[in-house]
Amino acid sequence: MHLLISAYVILFGSIFYARFLNEKAYKLLTTEQKAGLIDLFSKNRLVNFIIATALCLMIFGMFYFEILPKNAIIFISGVSFLAYIIGVIRQSHQKLLEHNYPPEFLNQYRIVNIVRFGGLALSFPLLMFGFN
Repeated sequence: MHLLISAYVILFGSIFYARFLNEKAYKLLTTEQKAGLIDLFSKNRLVNFIIATALCLMIFGMFYFEILPKNAIIFISGVSFLAYIIGVIRQSHQKLLEHNYPPEFLNQYRIVNIVRFGGLALSFPLLMFGFN
């Protein structure tokens, strides 16, 4: 039970802190750049959501059907999510570079992603072991 509580505290804490940092990053942009962000990432949101959902379904399916030992499933799921997260961050950063966003914003955006996805990466194993 303590693992689950810790996982949720880490997860929600990182989400709220990333939101706070994100708001600070947006203040570094012009109105046109802020509007451009919506257009820049709107197509990727659906694709990223589908990939993340497929990963979650795959992982929970492996647990439910006990296809592999629990530790192997946790390892595979951790590596899969890490690859997904790195891919999303790299893709986002590349798009921002291509569209000439200011370096200060890029640095802040990188920190936001590290906080957000770091919280997810830390809470994920705790959630997996907490449901033991």
